[in-house]
Amino acid sequence: MRLSSYKTIFVSILLLSILGGCSYFKSKGNKQDFLDAYRSFMQDVQGNYNIYDSKDWNVADEKIVDFSQNQYRVFEADLTFHEKLEVGKYPILYHLYKYKRTVKDQVNLQYRPDAQKLKESLTEIMDTTANVFNGFDKDIRELLIDFKRKDPNKPGSIVVTPDTVKTSKRIK
Repeated sequence: MRLSSYKTIFVSILLLSILGGCSYFKSKGNKQDFLDAYRSFMQDVQGNYNIYDSKDWNVADEKIVDFSQNQYRVFEADLTFHEKLEVGKYPILYHLYKYKRTVKDQVNLQYRPDAQKLKESLTEIMDTTANVFNGFDKDIRELLIDFKRKDPNKPGSIVVTPDTVKTSKRIK
């Protein structure tokens, strides 16, 4: 064989492999494959939106456009009313998850210094309060035990007399 025939065969094989890789020549699949893939994608977004970074969102954006526009148009005539309702809500849910993540990121970015200061202040207050009450634990327990005593005449019990309790007057 001559060199030109090898080139022709090589170019033909290369052209067929390129055309075979194009989605235009692929079969469109079926409605159930579309629905299963779309549901799986939405479950993935729902389960992982908290850990998505910008690259993940870019890939997901391309997929949601493909599912909700391109593939939906292909299978729209085959879908039942209930299937159309189901897949019709997916873009809304997708954007809600994306918005929720964006808001969370912005809040973290905006208020992280304030939250850190608040955490430090609360930790300091808790530590100070704990140190103040360290010496009083024993006294508080004894006081509670005194309150539980049935016999008010035992030593150490607290006796309430009418002159130690303030009464409030009713206003009519």
